[in-house]
Amino acid sequence: MYVWVILATFLAMLASYTLAPRADMRAVTVEPLAQAELGKFSAQHQAGYDYVRLHKPPFSGHKKYNNYSPGVISESTLRSHLPFGYKLSGLYTTQIFCLDEDMTTELGGGANGPCNEEGGHRVMVTYGPIPERWVNLSVTPEQPNADFINAIRSMAYTGEVVGYTLYDADAEYDDNYNISSSKIRVFDGRGLYDSFVPVGVLNNATYKKVCDMSKEYVCLVSVTAI
Repeated sequence: MYVWVILATFLAMLASYTLAPRADMRAVTVEPLAQAELGKFSAQHQAGYDYVRLHKPPFSGHKKYNNYSPGVISESTLRSHLPFGYKLSGLYTTQIFCLDEDMTTELGGGANGPCNEEGGHRVMVTYGPIPERWVNLSVTPEQPNADFINAIRSMAYTGEVVGYTLYDADAEYDDNYNISSSKIRVFDGRGLYDSFVPVGVLNNATYKKVCDMSKEYVCLVSVTAI
């Protein structure tokens, strides 16, 4: 009986070599790695949002005003809000921006701080370079490869608005999505939940060091109103 089991196993192994490879092989072997990278990015963004939420009314200690300031959220602060076991990759930056009514200029004053100005907009942006492994180097300007784009698409189905930056010459003012008439779109891989990087963010020196589209720096970006 044992000999027959061995023989049957051997014949099954031989037969397997005649089978065509799976058409979705990359979807089950490579894309999950891209999704894991996006998971790190998303976890950092959520940690930043949790920090902001605890510094807004009613948790800010004031009935009306926010108790946070514009600027980069430190790694130590982000770590305190990450799920247990998560580690920051060091690739991405999470930053708070307090912008004017048109979202074209950063606010710098106000009696109650720039993030409490009447009519202003507050956004939190997580951004950073796409890891080289996931960049399609055969096109100019560079963009993510197909595996990474598919992973971004799959995240959009979960409700996570994460994408990569694209220059959109035809972008125009929109009172819901593009108040600042920005030309930099955050593309989610499908075009269904795209957002725009506000002009006030694009002009920020810290952001431009990493994501300056005039230098063809393509970035992974998530923008959340706070």
